[in-house]
Formats: sequence, C-alpha cells, structure tokens
Amino acid sequence: MTETRGDPRPLRALLVEDSRLDAELLRVQLERLYPAIALEVTHDEQAFLAALARGGWDLLLSDYELAGFTGADALEHRNRIAPHTPFVFVSGVIGEDNAVELLKRGATDYVSKARLERLGPVLRRALREADDRLGRETAERQLRHADITFARIVDSMRDYAVILLDDAGRVQFWNRAAGTIFGYASEEIVGRSAALIYGPDGEAALQAELREARERGKAGDNRWMVSRDGRRLWAEGAVTALQDENGRAGGFCKLVHDASGVRSSCDSTARKRSLAWLARSASSLARRSASASR
Repeated sequence: MTETRGDPRPLRALLVEDSRLDAELLRVQLERLYPAIALEVTHDEQAFLAALARGGWDLLLSDYELAGFTGADALEHRNRIAPHTPFVFVSGVIGEDNAVELLKRGATDYVSKARLERLGPVLRRALREADDRLGRETAERQLRHADITFARIVDSMRDYAVILLDDAGRVQFWNRAAGTIFGYASEEIVGRSAALIYGPDGEAALQAELREARERGKAGDNRWMVSRDGRRLWAEGAVTALQDENGRAGGFCKLVHDASGVRSSCDSTARKRSLAWLARSASSLARRSASASR
C-alpha cells in the first residue's frame, strides 16, 4: 500500500549507493515518506566514511553491491563509528542468506529494491526502536544521577541511620551513619534481616513495625535496639512504606536516631517534634528512592 501522508519529523539520512538512478528513485520515495528529510548520497567508501565520521545521522541506508567495497563493509564502519544509528540495506541482490547474516552482524533490516513499498514500515520500526533505545539510555543516566544524589544525601546525614529494606525486612541499603550507630559495615549486613538490630524479639518486632507501615503508610517507633557488639541503644525511629510507579509495595525506608544520651532529658514535646521530623524525612527519602528505582 502506498504512503499517502508523510511523517513531518526532520531527519538526516546518509545513503551509500553507486547507481545515480537508484539513488534518485530512493530519494523520491524517502521524500514522500519524510518530506523534511535531508538526504546525503555518497558513492564510494571514502566519502561514506567521511560523512559517517561527521555524525548526527538519524538513519543510514546502503546498497549491498557497491563499487570497490560492499554493504557489509559499510555495516562494519557503522558498527565501529555509529553503532546505535539504524542501518537499513536497500538492495536488489542481497539474497536471503546474506540478509540473515547481516542482521546477525547488526543491520536493522533490509528492503528489496523490487519491493520499495516495504520501506515505510521498515523505517518506522527502525526509528521507533532507536527512539526507544534513546529513551532507555536517558532513563538510565537519570537513574545513575538519582542514585548518586541519593547516596550523597543519605551519607551526609551523620546522625541518622538510613536503611532501605525489601518487603521481607532484608537490608538493601545501609548508609554510613547506620554503620557508625550499629557497628555493622554495609557489606556485613546488606542482604540480611534487619531483625539483627532489634534485639531478642527482633523478628517479631521488625514484622510488627513493617505491618503497621504497610497499613498506615508509615510508623513511628521508639525502642531499645542492639548494636553489633551487643550494646543497647535507645533509638528514635520512623519507617515509611515505599511504592513503585504502579502503586505496588516496594519495600521500606527506615530512619533511626541514636537518642541514648538524651533520652532522660528529652521532654515529650521535643520528642514529638523529633518524630515528626523523622517521619517527614523518611517520606522524602522514600520518594527519592522510589524515583531512583524507576
């Protein structure tokens, strides 16, 4: 079926084709599909290499049999210089076996010159996949940035342990202050149950706290906890239930402050203010963590 309306997006396309007639026929087809396309045609390997090195191409197209080199050579140059740019063969003599081999070597697709009606669907798919890949790479960069920002924030909180737990209560993240307060290095405790720091009734106490956080969204909890060397400490804490982007449970964020030295002198008003601050901080960190995990 012939294309009746072109895609208005501006594209920069590079074609390597040694037949001027075939190049002009392909130009007409491309301009019908993408009226804003800027097509550069090269006829030999050196010109193709020079144009490829300039970069900025949205699409690469190539015949298979070319004067002095082949489309397979052009594909190798692309793999080396611009590996993420869609590469489509448009050829009359490529052959099924060759086509399969070229796809294995990184070609995006191929179109027979005798069936140029396939060019539209093939290019749409190739460009859509390139857009998807770019979106994933952008998201991964943002995730790495969020992870770094999150780690810097929580490691700067010297007086507050920040502990991320999975749904079962196993430690997934353990900041520097948590190590100082409880005496466990991150590599010692990540992957183990946080019940280790809850004392003799650890597992029951941990699960009760997580259950309350699941039901209410967050839970405040002041209790005696235990460090690695067996020392008891009075901990003012808050735990917040995390959710992923679909609203499903995604673990917990627990904040702990070692208040052992000030427990006797803290009045109830000050303690309430402290817990309120802890709850707000836990919610903020929870949002940061949930955003970083997307």
